[in-house]
Amino acid sequence: MTSSNHTRLHHLGRICSKETKEKLSKFNKDKVLTDETKAKIAAYRTGQTLSDEAKAKVSKARKGKKLSDEHKAKLSEAKKGKTSNRKGAILSDETKAKLSEATKKQWAMKRLIE
Repeated sequence: MTSSNHTRLHHLGRICSKETKEKLSKFNKDKVLTDETKAKIAAYRTGQTLSDEAKAKVSKARKGKKLSDEHKAKLSEAKKGKTSNRKGAILSDETKAKLSEATKKQWAMKRLIE
């Protein structure tokens, strides 16, 4: 077991003082992951899905957080040139009708707000 794993596991589930949190934060911020380590992490996470409870927790934590203009620009740049993951999806007539109704409702709500 490496020193960094020991530190991480040693504090797992414990309540740390502010000073300890700062020390751990500084210790972990100085780390640089190698390409090999990144590949291992990606391989491990591939195919894993979050439970509905976990998704709800992530959603709650992200709500209300504003992205900086710089971050928005980076996200936009990363998406450019890529096709939508929905491109080529075959939709039934029922699904198309549901999407149409939902879109109409959204536009109606937007008009009410303005």
